[in-house]
Amino acid sequence: MKREVKRISVILAILSISFSSCITRALRKSSSNDKFLTYNLSKENIYSSLKWGPEKRSLFLPVKIDNYPDTVYLQLDFGTGVSVFIERGISIIMQDTSIKNKIVIKNGRYYYSNPIIHLNDKEFISCNYLPINNYTNIEGYKISNDSLAKKYKPTNDDFLIIGTLGYDMIYNRTFVLDFKNNEYCLTENLQDSSITKPEYRVKASVYEWPLIINAKYRNKRRRLIFDTGSSGIGLALFEKDWKKSKGEKIDTLRNMMSWGREMFTVEKITFEKLIINNEVYSNFPIITSEVVEKQKFAFRLLRTKGIIGNYLFYDKTIVIDTKNDELWIKNY
Repeated sequence: MKREVKRISVILAILSISFSSCITRALRKSSSNDKFLTYNLSKENIYSSLKWGPEKRSLFLPVKIDNYPDTVYLQLDFGTGVSVFIERGISIIMQDTSIKNKIVIKNGRYYYSNPIIHLNDKEFISCNYLPINNYTNIEGYKISNDSLAKKYKPTNDDFLIIGTLGYDMIYNRTFVLDFKNNEYCLTENLQDSSITKPEYRVKASVYEWPLIINAKYRNKRRRLIFDTGSSGIGLALFEKDWKKSKGEKIDTLRNMMSWGREMFTVEKITFEKLIINNEVYSNFPIITSEVVEKQKFAFRLLRTKGIIGNYLFYDKTIVIDTKNDELWIKNY
């Protein structure tokens, strides 16, 4: 009898894991799309500059939009699968009539039609429509002075944030993040084999959003989401796991950019070890926040236990090949 009960328990466990895996695959597949239908990318691997926000709390791509004369900035956030513009940034560049004429309404929501996003002087990406978050009153919208523009620029610099580039930007292509040199490359054919050596290959799932890295933390195997929008942190955990992690607590609240807004967190410097591909990371900031707690259900569906931020990779190069489902992290 005991043997039969044990056998049934094993069968139920296998079925449960299989069912969970099917849900995970279905969820990731439904969240992944190739929104950017037009890519004008050089056969040469052209690297463009990255822009850090204050204290490296956020990461941006300097770009040009259509014929708008000034450089604007899009937050690089692979924690979301969907690229969007944000109201407060678009409302500023709408002072240019050619930009304003490209704002359309579809099914009661505002969109920017056929945006051409210039990554550099030679390369651009484009799509049919990009949604504009929180746009409630475009018609007749006027800016009487430049106070609004100044309000939404970081206080210690002079750059205008107009939206977020999500994981859909790199679907079916290769994206290189060279944190050491503060530059990136989007390509269909990576030519530099020195950054994709076998020893740099990491166990991960990158073909569909979100990008999931297999790691070990506190001697337990964990599937962790890599989120370039979480720039100032090493690891984001649920409150329960955060409390169990040994470390030196920092009393002050930190803030990060999320979809153009500030997100407040509590933090500590952990003494625990995080292992990725035999590389050991320690003494890095870990955080928990209300936003992370609210995403518990989604994390469970994805069978993930937390988020890895950019902090761990400030001196490394990351290669994300979504077409071939491969990830490399080069150590210098």
